[in-house]
Amino acid sequence: MKKIIALFAAVLIAVTAFTGCKAPETGDLTEFKNRPNEVVVYYAYDAYGKEWITEIARKYMTDHNEDTYINLKKSLDGGSDLAKVESGVNCGDLYILGLHMEDGIAYYEDLSDVYNSYPIGEEGQKKIIEKVSQYSYEYYENSGAQNYIMPKGGSGAGTNYAYNKTVLDEIFPDGYTLPRTTNEFIEMGDAIKNSNTGYYLLTGAFGDTDSGDYVNYMHKTWFAQLIGYEAYEQFLMGRYYDSATQKWTFDESAPTVYSKYKNEIKAYYQTMEDIYSKSNGYLQPDSGVVNQSEGQVILSGIPFGDYKMGVFMAQGGFVEQEMDWMLAEQESAGVPQELGMMKIPVASAIIERTPSIDNEAELREVIDYVDNILLGESATKPAGVTDDDIEIILEARSMSGSYMAGGMIVPKYANNKQGAKDFIRYLASDEAALIAAKCNNGVNTLPFGTEITEEQLGFERSNFINQFLEISKKTRHIISSDSQEYLFTYIADFDPIPNVRTIIKNLCNGLKLDEYSADTVFDDALKTYRSEWTNDVLAYKQQGGSTSND
Repeated sequence: MKKIIALFAAVLIAVTAFTGCKAPETGDLTEFKNRPNEVVVYYAYDAYGKEWITEIARKYMTDHNEDTYINLKKSLDGGSDLAKVESGVNCGDLYILGLHMEDGIAYYEDLSDVYNSYPIGEEGQKKIIEKVSQYSYEYYENSGAQNYIMPKGGSGAGTNYAYNKTVLDEIFPDGYTLPRTTNEFIEMGDAIKNSNTGYYLLTGAFGDTDSGDYVNYMHKTWFAQLIGYEAYEQFLMGRYYDSATQKWTFDESAPTVYSKYKNEIKAYYQTMEDIYSKSNGYLQPDSGVVNQSEGQVILSGIPFGDYKMGVFMAQGGFVEQEMDWMLAEQESAGVPQELGMMKIPVASAIIERTPSIDNEAELREVIDYVDNILLGESATKPAGVTDDDIEIILEARSMSGSYMAGGMIVPKYANNKQGAKDFIRYLASDEAALIAAKCNNGVNTLPFGTEITEEQLGFERSNFINQFLEISKKTRHIISSDSQEYLFTYIADFDPIPNVRTIIKNLCNGLKLDEYSADTVFDDALKTYRSEWTNDVLAYKQQGGSTSND
């Protein structure tokens, strides 16, 4: 234990020492401070730091608003900042935060006028409602918050698997295929174990007590693949498809929706156990005790403890920038590392939905075909596979996990509401998007749909960013069912696997393995839902939820 603590301390010192090197800091904005109007902006200081928002504010004040000072303040504790918003004490004018805020709409200004206006500098072109990420807007629309929250950022490719390409090339010098299915992912894990290189398939970060490993925002993609996108959304609303009535049906008397998907839920659980159980030997052994930053240190190849890295890690497109200092240290040490981004493998059990795809080999062949289709390339459809089954695999291959939280809000108690709204209108502009992309490794991190070319950037994007952007083009995001988007799941804590984060963490730590199996996990969940169903449905209806089957 002392050794682990010492390692963590060393990583903390390294992170602290290199924080200022992650991106060039451009100084403060005090030259604009003595202007007659002030807009106080709290922004989430996350992986992308402050350079992007600082430079956007600088351009806005220089070229578009000579009377206003944008006073930027880091938000390091979004919960505390929201408490100020609700109390009206010492609150700012605009908050750009990365956490769920849907419950607080009574304290936010209506932004309908912003949605229906033009971005600054783009009058007469597209209104903001036409530019904003429709995925993000619909997320808030489903929870009734769309008029009060502007999305914070585009979801891009969501959560997939980042990987250390340099190390993967080392392990497989004769070449390799990135896993297309979960069975192929496991096969690569076995090949890595048998390579005698000391590496592992996965680096995890299950030591966090809060969000934990980002697989928490991704793994439900496998369940969505197994039942289909529409069925997954209906599941989160408590509904299943009744073939007799040909309607999506809510059974108020019992959790029929859960029983309906028994086989898929068991296959979904088994997929996670096969990949993330410690006993399988695919996880880097420190994964049970490290947090995100420490897991990324392991992924970068910086020496950490007695073990080598796990090659893959569940991450989002931000990870390359978040790991900047680690990659810079490796390059200065003469061992540069290159990252890549891989789509989530398709759950191999999906062939239970595709009668014309008989086996794993055919499934991989179909995935190769749909990958070419997604890239806009010509390809020959595998013989004997129906169009319906092609569509199922095409949809599954397009799915990415997503943790959709956060946005831009203007408090009802703000001192300068109009100034805050005007700055949002500038954030929606193509000009602001280009600034954000230049500061963020070539990725437009704003949610307004502007595509930025390398010619505009003035530099070439990395292989990782290009892979990330390619995945982003055809992504259908799978929301974690514990979000506030779906009222029923939020009230009833309805999930394909209750307490799933705890179960995954226990699996990766080798805890309570005797208690877990596909059968026991399903049976225990069904028993719980049966005992609580009537009360959950009543609470759902009392809060305005509908069980109508029309």
